[in-house]
Amino acid sequence: MLRNMRKAIKGQKGFTLVELMVVIAILGVLAALLVPRLTTSTDAAKDAKLKADLRSLDSALVQYYANNNQYPANLSAAKTSLQNYISSWPKDAKGNDIQYGPNGNGYDLAGADSKNNWRYSPGSISYPGDWSNTY
Repeated sequence: MLRNMRKAIKGQKGFTLVELMVVIAILGVLAALLVPRLTTSTDAAKDAKLKADLRSLDSALVQYYANNNQYPANLSAAKTSLQNYISSWPKDAKGNDIQYGPNGNGYDLAGADSKNNWRYSPGSISYPGDWSNTY
């Protein structure tokens, strides 16, 4: 019996068209399930980075204020002035510079998240007081 099976197996030289189509269909279904999960993971990572960057900029601005008794006058001044406190000015989840502007006795610091909603840092004057529009 084992000899008959070996002879039958030796006679086969490849896969049938039906077998190949079934494998391709399975791979297609798996890809269709995985692609949306990978894109949401990327968006969540970008949002987490925005949150960390806003908090880092908050810390840098507090240190700058402690040393100079004022906040930078505008975005370009902030980029220049904060070089001693941060390595580079971060980008938001959409790839644009995080926005900064003095506001009275404080400042506003905000960036767009992956869904294009503006998120404010906890140190911003325009901080809404809840977590619906900020981090």
